[in-house]
Order: sequence, then C-alpha cells, then structure tokens
Amino acid sequence: MRKLFWIVCATLVAQFGLGGSTAVAALTFEGSGDPSVYPYYTSSADQGYQQLGDAFFFPVNGTIYQSNSVPSAFITTTVNETHNGATVSATAQTQYGGFYLARNKVSLNVTNAQSNDGYNVLAAQGSHTRGTFFTNDVDPASAVFHWHVSGTESSNYGVATARVDFLAGYYPDANYFDLYSNPDTRSLIGPGDFAYALPIVVGQAIDLFFNASAYAEVTAGIFPNGASLGLNADYSSTYELTSIDLLDSNGILLTEWSMIDSETGKVVFTQDGRVSVPEPTSLWLTAIGGVMATFASGRGRARCWRGWSLPKTS
Repeated sequence: MRKLFWIVCATLVAQFGLGGSTAVAALTFEGSGDPSVYPYYTSSADQGYQQLGDAFFFPVNGTIYQSNSVPSAFITTTVNETHNGATVSATAQTQYGGFYLARNKVSLNVTNAQSNDGYNVLAAQGSHTRGTFFTNDVDPASAVFHWHVSGTESSNYGVATARVDFLAGYYPDANYFDLYSNPDTRSLIGPGDFAYALPIVVGQAIDLFFNASAYAEVTAGIFPNGASLGLNADYSSTYELTSIDLLDSNGILLTEWSMIDSETGKVVFTQDGRVSVPEPTSLWLTAIGGVMATFASGRGRARCWRGWSLPKTS
C-alpha cells in the first residue's frame, strides 16, 4: 500500500515530454498528460525517502512522465548522494516494450544507513487505452487476458520486487487512478502468472488499464543504525500480456479475431498474440535515418514525420 500511494502521489503532483533522460539529485516532471483522458501513458524512474513515523515514501530524485499521445520510450535515473549522513546509491530504469509490455529494473545501496530514515526506489510504466474485438463469424462472449511477470530480486533488509496491476472493462468516464481503487483490479506481486476474465459486450470498446513496477524499499526503523543496505529488483525480462483467449457463449475458443486500438484504428492483438510495432525509440531512429537519407540524396529538403483484480492479489 505504501508503494501504491507513492506512485499515485508522485504522478498527481506532476504535469509531465519524451523519455530518454537521466536525472541526478532532482525530481523532474515531463509532459502534460491528463489522467482523466484516454489514451494516457505514464512512467517514472525515481528515488525517495521516508522519515520515522511517516506512513509513506516521497520521491525527491528522478523523472516522472505522462502523456495523452505517446509512451515514454526509456527513462534512466541514477542517484549518488549523501542523505542525513548516509551514502545513497540508486538506479531505476523503465522501458516501454509495446502494447501492455513493460520492462523495469531498480537497485538501491545505502552505507551508514540511518535507522530514522526509510529508503525507496521505483521504476514503473502505466497506461489507459481502449480496444474493440472483431471476429468474422461467432460473436465473442468472454475474454481471458493472460499475464506473465519474470525477473530476479534480492534484499538484505526490506523488500525488492515487482508488481503489476491490471483492469479491463467498460469505464468510459474512468480516471487512470481508478486502477488503484476499482475492486475488479487484479494484482500480482513478484514473478508469476495470472489470468483476468471479462464478459464481452459485442462491438463495445473495452477500457484497459495497467501499471507495472519494480521497486525496492526499506522502512525506517527496521534495521540497525549504520547498517549497509543492498536491494535489487531486475524485471527487465518482462511484464507481459502474453495472450488473450476469446470465447463464444459455449466456452469454445475463437480462432480468428483481432483487437483494434480505438485511438489509432490499428490492430494491436490477435489470436496469435501481440502485433509487433516499432517501439518509440525505433520510430525516432527511423525518422532520423529518413531525414539523413533525404539530405544525402541531394533533394535539398528533408521531410520529417511523426509515426505513428484495493486489488485482489494472486
């Protein structure tokens, strides 16, 4: 719960530009996304502290991003500083991997840790999008979303792990932060798998929400004064919506269907899995390459373009 509050609090104070930045000893906000509007993308790579007696951690270093148009491709935060006599070294990396696929990694090392302080680092990706299922024959009656989370973690004090929260349904007036209060949200802490079943309303767009994070935190007062803390949560392998089962009213699996993104009109998922599209970094590189090729060809003018279940836990 502390970690969830930290994510929500940090994002609420932000009016978030594009990722790819590195922040040291400062908290910056990029972009200008509105969480009450879809599509909504948010990501954060930040580090913070807690004082003894406080219920929550608050970020003080790093980058927090939000947008209503494009996810952040990659954010890295590196912190090396002295805090109340303790030496704190922390890193956080978050990467957008595609439609409901995220990669996050954090590490936290503290020497001469002060027992009246708590220490925290977080890397997270989240989104709210909409999609509609289309089939050529039988109408779908239900869908089952399959999630997989893999990675490694270690800690000598506190906790270092991953968490994914997922919500799917019909919420045309929802705010992104409803993900954290809706009783139908499904959550998984640490590596593993879970399935999310949803009745289908034919032809109606489905709202999809998720947040995937890696985090490490040591609460104030749980370690001896002057201790050395070492925590790592490497979930750069993946948090992934691996497959969707679309079923008819008799529970029979449908084998020819597609999910269309309501914003772009593009196919994002089929019975064969996620439809691969260039990630934001690849698109940027492709655009730059096109500009350079145009100049090299001697055309005299470059043409730039813009491509393009609190929750139940398992």
